[in-house]
Amino acid sequence: MNCIPASLENAREVSMLLQTLELLDEVLGTPYRGRSPSSGLYYTCRYPENWKFEFVRISDYCENSPGDHRNWWCKEVADKLSTSWARHLRTSFRELYPQIATLAQGFPHGLVSLHSNRVLYASRPPPGGESLESMVTRSFRLNDQTRWEESKSEKVLFTEKEALRALLCIPEDWPATKT
Repeated sequence: MNCIPASLENAREVSMLLQTLELLDEVLGTPYRGRSPSSGLYYTCRYPENWKFEFVRISDYCENSPGDHRNWWCKEVADKLSTSWARHLRTSFRELYPQIATLAQGFPHGLVSLHSNRVLYASRPPPGGESLESMVTRSFRLNDQTRWEESKSEKVLFTEKEALRALLCIPEDWPATKT
């Protein structure tokens, strides 16, 4: 198993390194040796400049799994969102982060399970850019037999989505569940 020991504190650096290696794969046309399919978590988040795909591959962690969506959201995604939006809105990170950290089910997200060979998604992100399927397939090295299912447990919650839209002044809308 290709495993990079990492704590949640340096997970961002590991993720950036792995994404850089994937870009080199595409440019050089040679696969990164040892990179195999992985289970994991992903989000499609609205940043001030555009929508971005955030993901964590479970196989990239030896001992310190990023855990569930809420844990990874608080440790990694909310931190990046707060930093970016604080600059854009000319407010402080300290003011935004506590609010954003509580809204883990406000953006489209999903779970990739190699064990059951499926992707459970909460909702599809707004159109534009690369398709969700191609981003998830490439990031997690999935095969063509992977099943895509709308999750009954992974939901974008309407109240959290609307709180994010109001807090960050996001004009776009995306699907959410009211219950």
